[in-house]
Amino acid sequence: MTLTEKGLTTVDEAVGAGLAAETTALSALNAEQAGQLADLLRELLAGTEETGR
Repeated sequence: MTLTEKGLTTVDEAVGAGLAAETTALSALNAEQAGQLADLLRELLAGTEETGR
């Protein structure tokens, strides 16, 4: 499967919008909270990799 130029542009815009939304959401956290979130996400990903999901 290959995306057209319009498809590639759409994907780029969607990814950019998603990253902007994440940045906005994460800006509400202080450094300690951001660290806690990062630790929890690492644990979540590790558990997912262990179960093969």
